[in-house]
Amino acid sequence: MLTSRTFAGLINGATLLLETVLYIPSDLINCYKSVDDAKALEQWASIFIKPKELTATVEFNMKHHFPAISIELAKAKKLYA
Repeated sequence: MLTSRTFAGLINGATLLLETVLYIPSDLINCYKSVDDAKALEQWASIFIKPKELTATVEFNMKHHFPAISIELAKAKKLYA
C-alpha cells in the first residue's frame, strides 16, 4: 500500500527496500550458522526423552563432578542474587 504518492516517498520506499535486500545475505549466514546450535540443543535435549538414562547421567555427574558443580552453583547464586 502506498501511503505517499510523491516522488520523495517513492525514493524513500525504494531505499528502504534496497537496505532490506542488502541485509538478506548476512541474515542467511547467521541462519546457516545456527544449524549447528540447533543440532547441539537437540542432542542435549534428547536425554529428557529417556528418564532412566537421565537419572544415570545425573547420578554419574554428581558423583564425579560434585565440587565443580558446587562451585558453578555458588557463582550463579552470587551472580543472580
